[in-house]
Amino acid sequence: MKAVILVGGEGTRLRPLTYDLPKPMVPICGKPFMEYQLHLMKEHGINEVIFSLGYKWKVFEDHFADGADIGMKLHYVVEDSPLGTAGAIKNVEDYLDEDTFCVFNGDILSDFNLQEIFKIHARMNAKCTIALTPVEDPTLYGLVELDGQGKILRFTEKPKREDVRSNLINAGFYVLDRSILNKMIRGKNYSIEREIFPEALKRGEMLVGYSHSGYWLDIGSPLKYITANYDVLQSRLKSPASPTAQRHVAPDAIIGENVSITEPVWIGNGVKIEDGSRIIGPTVIGDYCTVGESSLIERSVLWPGSSIGNNCSLEEVIVGRYCSIGDKTALGGLSVIGSYNVIVSTKSPEE
Repeated sequence: MKAVILVGGEGTRLRPLTYDLPKPMVPICGKPFMEYQLHLMKEHGINEVIFSLGYKWKVFEDHFADGADIGMKLHYVVEDSPLGTAGAIKNVEDYLDEDTFCVFNGDILSDFNLQEIFKIHARMNAKCTIALTPVEDPTLYGLVELDGQGKILRFTEKPKREDVRSNLINAGFYVLDRSILNKMIRGKNYSIEREIFPEALKRGEMLVGYSHSGYWLDIGSPLKYITANYDVLQSRLKSPASPTAQRHVAPDAIIGENVSITEPVWIGNGVKIEDGSRIIGPTVIGDYCTVGESSLIERSVLWPGSSIGNNCSLEEVIVGRYCSIGDKTALGGLSVIGSYNVIVSTKSPEE
C-alpha cells in the first residue's frame, strides 16, 4: 500500500521555530519529526510514500532525497497554491495507481497499528476508515460517533455538553478507497474532514472508525512540541526511531568536571558541557551545542549549534538552531527562542 503525507502547511502555531523550518521537520531527540512517521510506515510494510508539499518543501527533499537511505521510495509533489487536505490528496493522484491507499497528516506523532487498521478496512468493505482518538473534553472538538460495529454514524462539530454522544476525534490517519479519490475535484482548495467525509456519509458510503488506544499527539504548539520530546525520551512512544535508552550521551560529547546529568536526557554529537553545570531531564541538547560553566538546563530542548553561556538557567525552554545566549541569562515558563537569535543577560551585572 502507498501512503500520502500532507505536509503543506506553514506551522503558524509553532512560530518562531517554523520561520525557517517546516513543522514536520522540527527535531525530536536528534531526528526530524517526519522520520518517526516514516519508520512507523516502514514497520507496517509501507515502502512508497508521496509527500504533498507546500511551505519550504525543499527541506524535505534535501534531507530524505529519494528515500534510499531509509529503505523507502519517496516522491515529492508541490502545490502551486494552498489546496486544503482534500485538494492536496487529489493533487498527488498521478502517483496513486492502487485501489486503496492511506493518508497521514504531517503533524501527528503516534504508534498506530497500521496493519490492524488495514485489516478492519478490508473486512468492513469500507470506502474510508478513519483513525480516532479519545479526548477529555469533547466539547472542544469535532466528534465522530460510531455504532457497535465501528461504522461511522455522524460527525458533530463542537457539540454542547448535553449533546455529546462520543469522545472520539479524527486522529489524522485515513485509509481510502479509490472511489473517494475519484469524486475529489483537482485544483480545488477544500477539506477532506469537513467536506469529503460528510458528503460520503450522506451518500450512504461505508465509513468506518478505528478507535486508537495507544500514543497520539498533535505537535502543532510549543507545549505539544516540547511534550513530544519528553514523551519520546521517556519511552512513551513505541517507535523504532526512538532512543533505546533514557540516557543518550554521544561518544564524542565533552562533559566537564562536576557536571550533574539527571535522566532522561539526549545529548548529541560534539556537545560540550563545561564544569559545574547541571542537566536535568527530560532534556534534549542537540548536536554541537555548548553549555557554559555552572549553568542549569532543565526540561528544555536545545536545537543543534546553540551556545549557552556561563551561570545561565533554562527551565522549560525551547532554543532554536544556532542561538547564542549570554552569561547569567535566566529563561523559563515555556520560553521559545527562534533560530539564529542572540539573547543577552536578563540579570543586572550586580546580581
